[in-house]
Amino acid sequence: MLSNAHAEHIRALIARAALRNHVKVEQFANVGNHLHLLTRAKTRDGFRNFLRTIAAR
Repeated sequence: MLSNAHAEHIRALIARAALRNHVKVEQFANVGNHLHLLTRAKTRDGFRNFLRTIAAR
């Protein structure tokens, strides 16, 4: 089970990565062992860097 502290940490990490890479997260679901994201990116490179950032953490 995902604790509230861990869920908030993941939410903040995604928000920072989205802001830094010009990606808008339309919808987000954290189901514990994986994430569901509906996003809009300004550029392909920005989206790629966003995914790399959240996957590396």
